[in-house]
Formats: sequence, structure tokens, C-alpha cells
Amino acid sequence: MYHQYFGLNEAPFSIAPNPVYLFMSRRHKEALAHLLYGVNHGGGFVLLTGEVGTGKTTVSRALLKQLPQNTDLAYILNPTLSSIELLATICDELKVTDIKDANSLKELSDRLHQFLLDNHAQGRNTVLIIDEAQHLDYKVMEQIRLLTNLETDEKKLLQIVFIGQPELNELLAKPELRQLAQRITARFHIEPLTLVEAQAYIRHRLMVAGMPASQTLFNQSAVKMIHRASDGIPRLINVICDRALLGAYTHNRPMVDTEIARAAISESSHQPSGSGDNQLPIKIATGLTLLLILLLGGLLLTQIGGSDTDPQSAEIALTEPGQILRGSTSAGDTAASAVAEPPAAPATTEEEIYRTSFGQKKDAINALQQALSVFTGNFDQPCRQLKSFGVLCQTEEFRSWQDFTHYNRPGVLRLDIDEQQRYLAVTGTRGPNQLEVVTPDGTQHTWQMFQLGQYWSGQTELLWQPPSSYAPLLKPGDRSPFVRWLANSFAKMDKQTQPLAQFEYNQALERRVMFFQSNTGIPANGVIDLNTVLKMNDKLGVDFKLSSTSSGQ
Repeated sequence: MYHQYFGLNEAPFSIAPNPVYLFMSRRHKEALAHLLYGVNHGGGFVLLTGEVGTGKTTVSRALLKQLPQNTDLAYILNPTLSSIELLATICDELKVTDIKDANSLKELSDRLHQFLLDNHAQGRNTVLIIDEAQHLDYKVMEQIRLLTNLETDEKKLLQIVFIGQPELNELLAKPELRQLAQRITARFHIEPLTLVEAQAYIRHRLMVAGMPASQTLFNQSAVKMIHRASDGIPRLINVICDRALLGAYTHNRPMVDTEIARAAISESSHQPSGSGDNQLPIKIATGLTLLLILLLGGLLLTQIGGSDTDPQSAEIALTEPGQILRGSTSAGDTAASAVAEPPAAPATTEEEIYRTSFGQKKDAINALQQALSVFTGNFDQPCRQLKSFGVLCQTEEFRSWQDFTHYNRPGVLRLDIDEQQRYLAVTGTRGPNQLEVVTPDGTQHTWQMFQLGQYWSGQTELLWQPPSSYAPLLKPGDRSPFVRWLANSFAKMDKQTQPLAQFEYNQALERRVMFFQSNTGIPANGVIDLNTVLKMNDKLGVDFKLSSTSSGQ
């Protein structure tokens, strides 16, 4: 409903733990790195705790997407089970068969142990994740501990991740569970978001949902109010922001201000039950809500019936998708009229964008490589011929401008205008929301991201310079000349004389890679993907980059 009003692709503040919307604050990056390290390095137990709504389940879902392919996983969402029920559920999750007596604790344990041994012999890892682990019974936790007794000289055959609320720490501190507590190799507690992180979190979710970088839907005062009311808990921020955007839509506002935020906070709060004065705020809020519904309903009926009421008093301006909807307000709605409008986008029209972009991808790539001084002429097949200059074309699908600028490489954007494909050569950025582009006549122009967002398909051809031995998706255990470049690069960064590896991607190098990935906002899975190599090139000071110019506006 309201997401179309603001030009978004979908509602951005759902409380469902969708990894696409995962906001990697510093604490969340560290949490994910701890989980990945725990499940990949043969430890016993890994513990992740946090208050309700801080993002524990979302981080665990992100973990699932980054587990190695040779991993078998059992994910327990409801741990309020007996020992037999838990073992039976684990066997079901791991598809353990040939169980003769499902009610026998010994039978279930024996079959599970045999499965773990067989899995290890086949070079596979087994991971058990238990969410809401604070609900586990003492006896069940002791049974889980016994599962980790099966081990080799190097590793446990079952890696276990406990995810729970802070009271899980209190439970594990009990003397009865001291043996289990001693086997926890990594502990991490997710803290609520700071104000700065909350601001970035709100903007991140909006941009993933399709908000252009030049658009603002929450003013600073509203964000501060929402952060204070939510105590920095992401789930509560989602609930309040969702309600606030609905309120802005209902009142035909271009953004959420403090008035809208205050109402959203009030409507999202859980008032105590009881009688007397405690019920008064609820009754007042309910009465005001009913009054607002009646007034809006009457206003709409008046407009439909052709009354002589001034039609401008409730006009809703209809605009193209992706633009902010603006409506004029009645004389009595002084608060709405006082809301500051976002700056208007420059008057570049669709016709001008069409005329000054390239009709063919190869022409745009040629213009871009000439702007980067790779070669002065044109190629018939530029991506193939640029390889001889050590330059690769990399096709990527981006969800937002933020993702594109995160890669920090010049590229060619595909635009879909009137069912025709056009291509735009981007060399850099200007300020937080403008792009430097090259047009067919060879001149440089500055265009607003906001104007291009409704035409950009997300498909982009990046130009970059890979290492000579580059091998995509290098994984721990692989042998390749690219490992030498990787190890030598880290030795250069760390000012070490001896690299961590030569031809084999070993554990020491993997730990260094995961540390680097965690610190640069990349999923810390130890896999050397394109994003990791680009960030390493940035650190080493090689490769093309998006030129960056501070905007004077």
C-alpha cells in the first residue's frame, strides 16, 4: 500500500528475518564472523545472545547462506522438547534413517553417532543450530553435551550453535551445566544499535526496498525520537517505522517528521492492562483514531458526491513511479505545510537521458575504457579485446546505488526506457547522490541517481583489473598460483617478510582472510570472491576506482 506511494518496491520494515535486509553493524559483523569461525573450525559450542529483536535470528539466517556446500545442517526452532524428542528432531533434520525404535534414547544416540562418523569419513561437516536455546531443559542440555563427546584428534564431529536471549547466559552459569559451559569456544552478545547505527539501519532498509540515494523519508529529529523510543532494538525500530510510513501516507506527507513519529510510537506501544487512569490513553487514542477514520471517510464521500468543498484541501498528487508524492494541505493542516520538502531533482527529462545515453553496450564500454585511458580507439568486441590489456568486464546485478558504489568500480549501466535498452558509462560519483557519466559525444555530465533510478535495471558491466593469476571463488583447501598472490598481498599489507601460504590455501591464510572480510563489510566466509579481491585491490592501491568529487551543492 504505502510503499507504492513512496516509490518503493516493497514494504521495507517487515519484522520477518529476511537476510536481504541484513544490516551489518559493527556488532552484527562480529557476530556473523564468530558463528562462521565456530562452525568452520571444529569447535564444540558457539554461543550467540542478545535481547529480543536485536537481530539474532537474522544473523543466523545469513549464516545459513554462507555455510560450505559440504555441510549438513540441523536447525531447531522450538527447543521445548524432551531428550528423546530433540534427538528424534535432529535425526529428522539430518535425514538419519534406519531407526528401529524412535522412542529409544540409546537407539537415537547410536544412529546419530554413526551418522556423524560416516559424515566425517566423507569429508562432510555437521552443524546443529538451536534457536531460543534459553528454553532448553537441564537434562536436554546435558544430552546435547554428550553428543560432542564424539571427536577426532583435530575436531569435534558436531559443531553446535546456541542462539538465545540473555537469560541463556544465566542458565549456563548454573553449577549443573559447568561441563557444557567449559566447552563453549566462542561467545558473543549483540548490543542494541547506537543512534548513528539506527540512522544507517533505517536508510539501509529503505534503499534495499528501492529508495533512491537522493531521497529522504525520515528527518533527523524523527529518527532520534524513534531510536530513543525503541532503545535501539531493530525489531521495534521496524514496527515504529512501518507505522510511521503508513501515517505519512495517510496524511499525504512527503516524509516522516516528529509529529508522525510521535503518533507512530504511541500507536506501537503496548499499554499496561488494568482500569482507571491506565486505560485513559488507550481510550483517547482509540477515540481519535475513530474520529480520524470518520473525517477521512466523510471527506472522500464529499469529493465523490461533487460537493462544493474546496477540492484542493485533500488533493493527492499523482506522479510517475519512483517520485515522492506531494499533496497540498487544508488551511487547518499547518503541521503538514510546515514539513520541509526534499530538494527538487534537476530538470533532465527522459528524452534527454535517452538522447545522451548509448544505444549499444559496446559503444558505452568503449567510451568508458577510453575515459579510463586503457586504449584510445574502439573495439568491435571490447570485453574480449580488453583482456589483452589486463582489464575484465564483470557483469553484476545490483539492488541499489549503495551496492553499486560499494564495489567502487566504473561501469556501464543498463537503462530500460520505453521498452528499449540504453547504456550509460559511469566514471565516478559527485557528492552522495550524483553520478559522473560519459555521453556519446565524449563529454562528462553529472546526473542525479534519483533521476536514473526508475530506469536502471540493476544490471551493470564493471571494468576492473584482476591479478594475473586470478581464480574466481577460491576456497580453503584449494591449490592455485592465485594463493601465492593472496598470501603475498596480505604479507605486504601486514609488513611481514614471510607469506602465510604458497600454493595451498591453508587455515592460517583463511583466518587472515576472514578477519579482512569482517573488517571491510564482506561476509566472513573465507571464500575469495570478486568483492574480496576488489577490496584487496583498494587496500593495495591498484585497479580502477570510481572517481569521487565533493559536491558543492
